[in-house]
Amino acid sequence: MKLAQSRKDPNNKQYVQNILEKDLDKIVSHLFSENGLIYICGGSSMFKDVNAVIFKALTIHTKMPYKAYSLSSELKRKRIIVEEVFG
Repeated sequence: MKLAQSRKDPNNKQYVQNILEKDLDKIVSHLFSENGLIYICGGSSMFKDVNAVIFKALTIHTKMPYKAYSLSSELKRKRIIVEEVFG
């Protein structure tokens, strides 16, 4: 597990999407090899950025954006990717 803290140190902000961006292959492995889940909870702007990173990982995995879109929808429908967004 990795921790993102954007408010603790104003000189060293860490955002969820930046941490995830470094581990695109781990996202795919977590979802498909390890039968993992992804839970996203937070504000709408954070959600948008995190969702874009997950979509990028799925696009690399499927090698086609339209397949990544349908796969993302399927994973959300099956509650493998769970989203709780506010604001």
